[in-house]
Amino acid sequence: MDWDCLAHQNLSKIPTELLQTIVGNTATQFAGRLSGTDASKIGMIIDPKYGKYIAEILAVQSDFRFLARTRPIPGEETNLPPQF
Repeated sequence: MDWDCLAHQNLSKIPTELLQTIVGNTATQFAGRLSGTDASKIGMIIDPKYGKYIAEILAVQSDFRFLARTRPIPGEETNLPPQF
């Protein structure tokens, strides 16, 4: 099994096409506290249905807290991502 890790300070430095490729090919994603703009983008990436709610969480979550997203099994509904 291969493990790769990509970490970035903000999304404005990642071209949109590259970001879509990364998200589409990454089964597990973690996000710490983000600025409002990045929180909105990541919220919609994680789950468009709950994007605004997720963005609000990401913009104010405490240090050392993360929101986790795993790719759903095809045909199954996603739940809100857990924080830890």
